[in-house]
Amino acid sequence: MYNIILCEGETDAILISYYLEKTLHYKHDKQLSRDMPKLSMVEVLNGYKDDNGSCLAIGSIGGNDFQGVVNEVMQYNSMADLQETFQKIALVMDNDDESVNSSIRSIGVSLECKKNLSAGTWETFQYKNDFVESACGEIACILQPHDEYGALETFVLKAFCNRDKGIKHVVDQVKTFIGKFQSDKYLKRRRDRTKAELSVSLSVLYPSKTFTPIDKMLKNVKWEEYELFQQQFSLFAHLNENNNIKG
Repeated sequence: MYNIILCEGETDAILISYYLEKTLHYKHDKQLSRDMPKLSMVEVLNGYKDDNGSCLAIGSIGGNDFQGVVNEVMQYNSMADLQETFQKIALVMDNDDESVNSSIRSIGVSLECKKNLSAGTWETFQYKNDFVESACGEIACILQPHDEYGALETFVLKAFCNRDKGIKHVVDQVKTFIGKFQSDKYLKRRRDRTKAELSVSLSVLYPSKTFTPIDKMLKNVKWEEYELFQQQFSLFAHLNENNNIKG
């Protein structure tokens, strides 16, 4: 039995895995990663285990077709033994489009959740598999950030700024620079500009590590000490709670 977190990009998946390692003690498991069910819409899917052996998959879908990937997860669940299904599904979504809440509601409708699905809550759903067995699952959607348009990188920068006025001064100047940047070739999408704000800010704050891969820089952040992260990702604590797969 697995739980799964799905997000929009590989950097997002890496950052979430670092946070969960520090807070819920999930560790990357190479064998579990190899044994993990294959999902065609997921670009990278890695397996993790906590201290009690609970299995978690974290994957990036390389886009925002969350309805499509949820459909694929449920198609897999319908054909799998109950002990091999994905029971808890957490979707970490960029809050970069005014239609995102409508998309969340549509996902809830497709799963026939007991209550209307909205961001920031776990909701239950029931289904029957191909063996006519009844099973139940849970789903949650987390918007990044939850209170403004942006992406996970936006939220990371906000968390940095909340802890240090000096960092906020740097980030504000970087955002001004990126906002005024004009090119017919580079940073044409809002998503790319958001990523650039984080990358340039880190380069200014840690110039000696400019050539260090961003995932290694993010790994060294003490995420467990950031109150904003604790608030935003509090829903993940439910992943460690006992599963009940019978419908």
